[in-house]
Amino acid sequence: MATEDTVALEVTDKKADLATEVWRLLYRSVEAQQERWRHGFDDLGLTFVQRHFLMELASMPPSSMSTLARRMDVDPSWVTGVIDHLEQRGYVQRRPARHDRRVKLVDLTPEGRQTSEALGRLRDEPPATLLGMPESDLRELLRIMCAAVDRQNT
Repeated sequence: MATEDTVALEVTDKKADLATEVWRLLYRSVEAQQERWRHGFDDLGLTFVQRHFLMELASMPPSSMSTLARRMDVDPSWVTGVIDHLEQRGYVQRRPARHDRRVKLVDLTPEGRQTSEALGRLRDEPPATLLGMPESDLRELLRIMCAAVDRQNT
């Protein structure tokens, strides 16, 4: 005969199994989307890290290399190589800061801004699998994902 404790344990195990299966499916979905992104980004000839820097620069005002390093959570010496490459491609420019000419500010060029906007559009474009779902299912999925993100952030 099942005791209250074994029933609770069984329910917990079932819930954990269910959560594991949901997570696996979410992960598979993201992996498939990442593959689509890789194909779309390959034309630009930028690495994942360079694309990430470009997108981050687009979301901030002209900033020093040290500010960018802190924001990206990397060593400042590492930022130099990434910015060198982006500058050679014409995506960013460096200029002295008005308050201190020793400090170099990094900013996107018009081409860099245009490229970061294209990256954002590609990133935000929903996959065909979502577009093919009924609106009611999308609303329910949105509700569930919002709840999951809210729990993650608390």
